[in-house]
Amino acid sequence: NKKIMQPDIILKYKFLQPSMCRKLIGLFNGTAFLKMKHGENKEFIDLTDRNFFNEYFDPIQKQCEEMVGYSMDWWQIQKSYRGNSMKKHHDDAKVRTTFSGVIYLNDGFEGGQTFFEDGTIIEPVAGKALFFDGKNLMHGVNQHTKGDRYIIACWFK
Repeated sequence: NKKIMQPDIILKYKFLQPSMCRKLIGLFNGTAFLKMKHGENKEFIDLTDRNFFNEYFDPIQKQCEEMVGYSMDWWQIQKSYRGNSMKKHHDDAKVRTTFSGVIYLNDGFEGGQTFFEDGTIIEPVAGKALFFDGKNLMHGVNQHTKGDRYIIACWFK
C-alpha cells in the first residue's frame, strides 16, 4: 500500500477520500476567525492545539502516525494563492522534528508540485499523502500559476 519513491519518501494515493478533502476545504474556508496570514500568498490554521473539528482531524492524525511510525508534533491546514512557491529548504523549525508530510486536498490548479533536490517531483492529487525526511532531504514547492492550493502540512517527532 506504500509506494517508496526513494529512501525516506513515502507516497500514499487515496490517503483521504475526495469527499473528505472537499469537507476540509469547506471547513477551512468557513473559519475566517482562525486563519493566520503567512506573507502575501498563504494563510493557514494551526491544528496542533485545536479544540475544533476534532471529529475530522483525530482520525487523520492517527492515520498519519500509523503510516510513518512517529507522533504528530504540529500541523496546519494551508491555502496558498496563485504565485506562491517555496524555495529549496530543510524542515528545521523545531529541533525535535524527525519526519514531514503533505496531504494534498485539491488539484486542478497549475504548478505547486513538491520537488526534491535529486529531481524527484510529486504531482499534487487530491487525497494523496507524501511523507518524507524533511530534516535531511532538501525540498521545495514549484510556483503555482493558476488557482488555489490546499494542503495539510505536518511534522512529526
